[in-house]
Amino acid sequence: MQERMQDLMRQKNLNQTVEPIRVLLCASSMSSGGSERQLLNLLKGLDRKRFQPSLYLLYREGPLLREVPSDVPIYDFWSKHQHPRWNWPGRIHAWQKKDLRQLCRQLNIDVVYERLLHMALLAGPALRGTGVAHIATLVSPPSRDLPHTDKRFGWLKRIVLRRSYSEANRILAVSRATATDASSFYGLDPSRIEVVPSPTDIKNIDRLRSEPWPGKPVNRKFKNLVCVGRLSSEKGQADLLAAFANAARTLKSNSPSLDLHLHFVGEGPDQSSLELKARELAIQESVTFHGFTSNPYSLLSQCDLLCLPSHYEGLPNVLLESLVCGVPFLSTLSSLSVSELMEKTYRKPLPQPKDIDAIASLIVDRFRSPAEWEGKRAEGRAYVESHHSLERWLEKIQGLLSSAVEEGRKGRQPQ
Repeated sequence: MQERMQDLMRQKNLNQTVEPIRVLLCASSMSSGGSERQLLNLLKGLDRKRFQPSLYLLYREGPLLREVPSDVPIYDFWSKHQHPRWNWPGRIHAWQKKDLRQLCRQLNIDVVYERLLHMALLAGPALRGTGVAHIATLVSPPSRDLPHTDKRFGWLKRIVLRRSYSEANRILAVSRATATDASSFYGLDPSRIEVVPSPTDIKNIDRLRSEPWPGKPVNRKFKNLVCVGRLSSEKGQADLLAAFANAARTLKSNSPSLDLHLHFVGEGPDQSSLELKARELAIQESVTFHGFTSNPYSLLSQCDLLCLPSHYEGLPNVLLESLVCGVPFLSTLSSLSVSELMEKTYRKPLPQPKDIDAIASLIVDRFRSPAEWEGKRAEGRAYVESHHSLERWLEKIQGLLSSAVEEGRKGRQPQ
């Protein structure tokens, strides 16, 4: 009889439905940046039998918003608040902290995941003492990122961020260089920072790059260069314009039939100044600003060189995407991660950020010595497939979400 009762109890436990872990992903908005794309990958890829995702935004806007799965509820701060007439330092941050804290309690959230500096600044203080697990991801070297993005009260924000990361259940970094910089800048224990490289959705890129390009047609009589990303000063597009003008003149002087064309994909605060600079350099007819597109890969695949002239980066997704598309890339030495990626693929020297002459020289080299740039296409794609698989990344992040929640629950159990 006792054995029968034990069998029934075991069967009852097996039949019980395990309640999914409630995950809240946080971002300022769903703009077209790499971090927002990775959040979208996570929203789409989380196993719904194990996880119940929600999305918290400060602003309910951005081109990626329409791609959020229909089963993901979206909450945002500014639809419920108005900018105060009198705004003293820290007032809005206090409102946002309270709002996020209340939402976590309302939804009974188990774990918050974020990968943007502004959200780490908010999530750490908001979750303190709630028992909600916190996973923070560093995507750029903070010694460069924080001074650029947060000029006001930077010293205070650094203190808040140091505590936020210190108290997080998991600290992730997209590259070893970013992890090392964060450890030094914030005084974090290096052993607590785990490197989890950003993923690349190879299957989706292959599908999208075969679709027709809906924008201005690409003239294949030209040698086409493309720069994909937010049009902002730290991305170095002004340097690229100057280098492009120099390279175009050099190539034209020796090969009159060789013409270059530069494409920009993205939008941002510097677009007007970049368009003005192109006119000042008298290259406006050789430069196209396409704006934002949800599918840059059909254009990228038609180009001969991807250019990333950034002043600093973590591990740029667009370089991995160019390798998937079989397009050589030219990047500045914006991080050690970029250097490591180049060593494993094209093995070309990297110019220092803002070194216009060196960037121009490599553009010229791309078209004077094409075999050296085109011979590593298979190796580049194979590297991405083996090191940046979306499937493996999803499995890794889901494991981290589960373990962080489990550890938090154990810590809350009475001893």
